[in-house]
Amino acid sequence: MSKVLCTYCSAEKNQAEEPLPAIDRYISDRIDSVYQQAKESGDQMMILSGKFGLLRPGDPIPWYDHLLLPDEVEVMIKIVAGQIKAYGITELEYHTAPLNMAPLVKPYYDTIRMACVKGGARMMAVELDGDIP
Repeated sequence: MSKVLCTYCSAEKNQAEEPLPAIDRYISDRIDSVYQQAKESGDQMMILSGKFGLLRPGDPIPWYDHLLLPDEVEVMIKIVAGQIKAYGITELEYHTAPLNMAPLVKPYYDTIRMACVKGGARMMAVELDGDIP
């Protein structure tokens, strides 16, 4: 894996009790759009979870409710940097709402930005048109 399209997880989730693939767990037009772009371009796609770090669309995850908080960013940077190295990611295109419109996504942005530095991946931010859940 070299280039990855990535976006952060969503608060709205399928609440099924059994583990679901990440792409089915998160209910988000933004995530679906990035997933579709990745399929069309032939690139890999990952979702940045505030609980699990980087997830591939098919990774099974349980239902959870956790918003990444600023005081958790340092620990998550280490986890995500390790995942970047383990997956062999060299380039990461991160799709995010404008931070001034959606301040709750800033810890996710800070995490992925620093994890890319520590993990040796080049990051490009793609700012979306508004806060798309």
